[in-house]
Amino acid sequence: MKTTFEYTRAEILEAIRDIREITISLNSIGSVAEDMPENQWKEAVIEYLIDTKVIERLSNSRMIIESKFDDEPCDEDDKTQFERETENIEYWSFKDYKNRHGL
Repeated sequence: MKTTFEYTRAEILEAIRDIREITISLNSIGSVAEDMPENQWKEAVIEYLIDTKVIERLSNSRMIIESKFDDEPCDEDDKTQFERETENIEYWSFKDYKNRHGL
């Protein structure tokens, strides 16, 4: 299992630029939530996410960071060490969304 990773400056800058821009922008949108009607604020969030391709950009940043991790299975269950270390992340699911909203 790798414990240290080497990235080029360009790789790190590519990932961090998007992460910084997205988190700072979402924080800025969040900071005006009290000054806007809720539906307008939600629309601003959705507009930002779509117009700036946040999902694609975060996915790219994730791929840059994850690319250095070992991807060879390390146990009988064929999970990599990275998969094992990240398996308890709680991802959004439509099932949970439906349950929370009584759909």
